[in-house]
Amino acid sequence: KNPIASEKTSGLARILYGNVTPALLNNVLWHERDLSNSAPERAVIPESFVLLDEMLRSMISVYDNLVFFPDNIKRNLYMTQGKNLAEALMIALTKKGASRQEAHEILRTISMLEGDFKQAVHGNSDVKDYLSDEEIDELLVPENYIGEARTLVRRVLDEK
Repeated sequence: KNPIASEKTSGLARILYGNVTPALLNNVLWHERDLSNSAPERAVIPESFVLLDEMLRSMISVYDNLVFFPDNIKRNLYMTQGKNLAEALMIALTKKGASRQEAHEILRTISMLEGDFKQAVHGNSDVKDYLSDEEIDELLVPENYIGEARTLVRRVLDEK
């Protein structure tokens, strides 16, 4: 609901990223050590750990309190009438012999049309040269295009 903790973490990551430069510049002293590395190390190393600690604490809180609304997720996935699955269509078209450029252009043209995307895909003769109606219908089901997401989520949850 409220992105404050995530936004804070994103901002802290920028500061942490900025600490990389002084740390890398200290590398040149590894074989010819003098004290010019001391001040940056005394500042950058503790600050980096404090920043990282806060970032981890914030994100653990975000993830622990994350609430999913499956009905809303499903509604949102179907809201675009398949436009969000154009990549799946493009991959299928290329596997069936279309060049990537040709597949991209076909789908770009269809995406620019007003109206129902799925219906436009079904009605496009270029798409039909490569894919059957059944294949198109199968490709335009969001649940069929999640790759290894279920496996990865199970793996993460099993590690807890």
